[in-house]
Amino acid sequence: PLGLVHIQGVVKDTTSEWLARITRADCRPEKDLIISVPCTGFKFAFLKIYEDGNILIDNRSEISTNWISLDCITFKAKE
Repeated sequence: PLGLVHIQGVVKDTTSEWLARITRADCRPEKDLIISVPCTGFKFAFLKIYEDGNILIDNRSEISTNWISLDCITFKAKE
């Protein structure tokens, strides 16, 4: 549907808390979000998606060698 953003993919071996940036302003969330996503090893990553488009891994030190799935991320974009 219109107005929803879906993020897909997997990432691994992140060396910092910073994961990615949503460059298009109209694809950024209306407000800051915290989302739990699955990782290998029966763990979860906690991602912070900010209104400015930055995506950070809140618990990177606990899951730095795990694959992180981004396939379940969906949120409402700014209007």
